[in-house]
Amino acid sequence: ECDWSSDVCSSDLGHIGAAHALAITELGAAGLVDARLVAVTDRDPERAERFAARHDARAFPDVAALVAEVDAVWICTWTSGHREAVEIAAARGCAVFCEKPLGTDLAEAELVAAALRGIPHQVGLVLRAAPVFGELRRRVMAGEHGRVLAVAFRDDQYFPVRGTYRSSWRGEVEHAGGGTLLEHSIHDVDLLRWILGDPERVSAAIARRFDYPGIDD
Repeated sequence: ECDWSSDVCSSDLGHIGAAHALAITELGAAGLVDARLVAVTDRDPERAERFAARHDARAFPDVAALVAEVDAVWICTWTSGHREAVEIAAARGCAVFCEKPLGTDLAEAELVAAALRGIPHQVGLVLRAAPVFGELRRRVMAGEHGRVLAVAFRDDQYFPVRGTYRSSWRGEVEHAGGGTLLEHSIHDVDLLRWILGDPERVSAAIARRFDYPGIDD
């Protein structure tokens, strides 16, 4: 559920779906993109109707009905819902923005990636667009400060069922597939690959302190 005070970003749609809706609306109003929000769907039809009304959009019962009316689709479901929605949108030939992670595990993510081939698409790994990280990458690649010897990232957040990102599905392994590492720190993994290149070997340790089965925190 969204915890923002804006009338545009309300709890009638999920946190990140509402955030993207706000961005599309504001960019369109500023004339920076030739796009507008015209259709929404949600597992709760009443939430979809309320959200659509505020955006002068239409609510649809499901993704299959929605994709017939649009050119591009933003997929902002919980993680286990990404594959079905992507495959439906891709079959229709819609451009797709899919939130990260693509799937609950590697096999599912590879199926999602395969469905996206051949259509315009983006994934919600947004930190590469942040100027501070772009400058960091430029300096590293230019060797301005010598060879990189070590990198430490610290990614602090509330356990995902609390705080800004609070939502019950983040504590349910069948919907999320995992916890903090998969759901949020994947941003850090993406940045490290972008700045330093692919790793030669990987090891990881996770822990669960809040006793949500299968959800690392």
